[in-house]
Amino acid sequence: NSHYYFPCIKELILTIFSAILADAACFPIDESAGFLININVTSLAAKYGFPDDPAYVASKGALQPLTRSAADDLGPFGIRVNNQAPGYMKTKMTAKSFIDTSSREQRSLRTIPGRWGDAQDLMGAIIFLASDASSYATGQDIYIDGGWSAKGHDIAYRSPNLIGIRVHWRCNQRVPLNSHSIPIQQQNC
Repeated sequence: NSHYYFPCIKELILTIFSAILADAACFPIDESAGFLININVTSLAAKYGFPDDPAYVASKGALQPLTRSAADDLGPFGIRVNNQAPGYMKTKMTAKSFIDTSSREQRSLRTIPGRWGDAQDLMGAIIFLASDASSYATGQDIYIDGGWSAKGHDIAYRSPNLIGIRVHWRCNQRVPLNSHSIPIQQQNC
């Protein structure tokens, strides 16, 4: 199914190579310019692997170790490289999900403030990463996700067939749950 995989390959190439080119643009280093900073934008999807967009998930996931590697390679030259990993933000890319009341509500419930973020919510982290205040931060993933990653990922979000059902597991033991939960035994943790 090339109609499925071609856009995936295109997105992977664009995301990864643009990050590599941004790193390469840091050279040659002009010593009079002071320090240089590269802030890559990954995603909450890099951590949780959301469905229906494997190229986006894979490309954003690939940026995280690429950033750590670039931080290690470029650090001796005074270049800091970090990731900003937003959660659900109101953008053109997410407009379809935001307009859909059910999707918007479902995603809002996964955040601690109970809402989607917007561009202003990202500015504080960008200012921090671009300033001397972050001079010791490099190779880091900074999540600006409304606490989604702190709450963890709910499998019910991922499967329309499990909406309203929470799946829990612990290594090699069943977890007692209420009647709306499905215990799953996970092996080889």
